[in-house]
Amino acid sequence: MKLSHSSVTKIADAIKPAIIEYLIADDRVTQALQDGVAEGIREIMGDMDDDLFFEIGMLVFDRIDFK
Repeated sequence: MKLSHSSVTKIADAIKPAIIEYLIADDRVTQALQDGVAEGIREIMGDMDDDLFFEIGMLVFDRIDFK
């Protein structure tokens, strides 16, 4: 069955919150995001004090929002 683009868009919008919850509940996804944040901080800012690195990492991670 072929659905219109409008119908497919509505389905995607409707299931988006459930998919985000599904991803957040997956430890592999959380670990990948944490690793990516850590690598990004090191790449952009270089080496730094471990406490500062951890604090910045936590703040950045908390600000990640699935659109």
